Amino acid sequence: MPSNLPIAQPESNREARLAVLASLAWLLLLPLGWFLTYNPLARQTLLRTVLGLAYLAVAFYKLLRWSAFFRKRDWITLAFVMLSVYALAFATILLWFWLRPPPHAGDWALTIGMFVMGWLFICAGLVLVLAPRIADKLGQLSQGQIILQSTRPAKDLRLARRFSGVFLLAVGSLVLSVAIGALKETWLR
Repeated sequence: MPSNLPIAQPESNREARLAVLASLAWLLLLPLGWFLTYNPLARQTLLRTVLGLAYLAVAFYKLLRWSAFFRKRDWITLAFVMLSVYALAFATILLWFWLRPPPHAGDWALTIGMFVMGWLFICAGLVLVLAPRIADKLGQLSQGQIILQSTRPAKDLRLARRFSGVFLLAVGSLVLSVAIGALKETWLR
């Protein structure tokens, strides 16, 4: 059975694995689409269920398709495992909402969606603030542009990325604080 996995040398294999991991980063946004549309789709249970199952099918198809590519013991495999656990947690929450919906399920969905959004903003902000070069490389890899020569971005560009990272950290912290307040109110009902 032929495989679609790229065959490369060890260093380019690392680059190819990074490119695949960066191209799978969009899976982080799938839960937001479901959680933040829960309230508008509250009465359309069939549509909401089909949407959730479609999200899970796409996520697990992509993760299972590339799982053989991440068999080494390094940080790239650890990041892939964390992405898989994230998708599994989303599946668990979907089962919770489908089999035994909590009271005030719309509030829970909105709160969980804000938690996910806040943490994604904070993580992206940390990468931009602490390592703008890594953010450049991940951006290039996710677009399929593997740069053979090491070129440094201009200092102004790195400074701009750090400022945008600080902005993402601030917005993520604000969203997370609102989510914590909403969780307190939802939990105490």
